[in-house]
Amino acid sequence: MNTTPAGLGELHRIREQLCDLRQRKEQGGADEAGVARLEVELRNAEQQLPDNIRHAYERSVESHGREAMSAVEDESCGGCYQMLTINQYSDLKLGKMVFCGSCGRLLYLEVV
Repeated sequence: MNTTPAGLGELHRIREQLCDLRQRKEQGGADEAGVARLEVELRNAEQQLPDNIRHAYERSVESHGREAMSAVEDESCGGCYQMLTINQYSDLKLGKMVFCGSCGRLLYLEVV
């Protein structure tokens, strides 16, 4: 996994899949093995994050839960659609951590 903030997209996708699978499991439509597999995959991905990014990620997940991270879409937060400043967008492109000033989500650039 890429450990730059851009690599947070992979982590976000795993977390989303796990949340969806847990919800289906509660409704009786998912098996325990699939949930357990994704939980292991998530823990492994989280452990690969550098300490400074992991601590920010953990704080964001604790505060916002499923809504902790968001991809940047057209230079704006994909969660609340607030436009990023030029400095925020530049910092993201340089691999720095950036939080949305409006909703507080940890932002990442999608790797194409």
